[in-house]
Amino acid sequence: MSAAAGDRSLRDTLSHAVPNAKTWRRLYRFLRPQQGKLVAVIVLNTLAAAADAFSFALLIPFFNALFGKENFLPMDNLLGRVLNAAIGALLDERHQMRSLRNVMIIVLVAIVVKNVFVWLAGQVAAQLQEYVARDLRNALYAHLL
Repeated sequence: MSAAAGDRSLRDTLSHAVPNAKTWRRLYRFLRPQQGKLVAVIVLNTLAAAADAFSFALLIPFFNALFGKENFLPMDNLLGRVLNAAIGALLDERHQMRSLRNVMIIVLVAIVVKNVFVWLAGQVAAQLQEYVARDLRNALYAHLL
């Protein structure tokens, strides 16, 4: 088989595997009663991503405190101002070890919060999947009977 024939065969296989817009519209009617769960999954995943980004950004003051920099938070950019607003009151340049402990606790809390959001999103997504599969199955059985 030539490379062109192999590409054509793969393209034909993929074109049949990908549903068109009409199929998506037909499937959407099974998702419509569960829109609240869909919105909840999207919101929970967005919150988890925000908590993940926040915990990653907390590495800046963590490393600055760990390596003994005088200024824990960079104030020359938006990220520094956001971090200062969020955790600035918990940092004290005079007590570096206490500040380091505070940053470590905040990082752990942010990671726990992120994981709770991820877990909740997974639970709601599993419910959504099961309800939609049930409705599809019921529609198929009703059509066959």
